[in-house]
Amino acid sequence: IVGFAKAKEMMFLGERFDAEDALRLGLINKVVEPQSLMSEAMKMAEKLVHFHPDALRFSKKIINQHVRNELDSILEQEQEAILASLAATGGPPNVGKWMKKKEAWVKDVKSKSKL
Repeated sequence: IVGFAKAKEMMFLGERFDAEDALRLGLINKVVEPQSLMSEAMKMAEKLVHFHPDALRFSKKIINQHVRNELDSILEQEQEAILASLAATGGPPNVGKWMKKKEAWVKDVKSKSKL
């Protein structure tokens, strides 16, 4: 979604960003005032009704499947990196408990986000 350099900066620094930054980075489509949210959503919906529902559904499914596959791969790589880092340093004594909680959390997030 963002370039590699920006992704690394965001990941390493963990700095918060506002809606305008998210828009500039292409993470969101539009910024609206809360009182305009419903009217703006309806404008978008009015455009979407002109497309066949199956075409929209299949397009969404293809994009979401790609994202889901990428996320699964990234989460696996993250877990491997964490374990390697902990093994190299001896790690804290409760790492096993933490990893089990993290795995359960990831499964829970995946089950709830049927993208």
